[in-house]
Amino acid sequence: MLSNSIIPEAMSLETALSISIIIATLLASVVTIMMLFARLAPSQRRDLIRLVRQLHRSRHDS
Repeated sequence: MLSNSIIPEAMSLETALSISIIIATLLASVVTIMMLFARLAPSQRRDLIRLVRQLHRSRHDS
């Protein structure tokens, strides 16, 4: 059962606009990153994926 404190009953226009801008910015960032990744050569993609995996592993090892 959801608590009423999680979902506000009334939201100001400024708050709704702020949330919308944040969501739009995050979405635009993800789309931009995906477009840049798609423009990489296959070898560059593999190198980038390896780098991300290494960074991910090193964070779990610490």
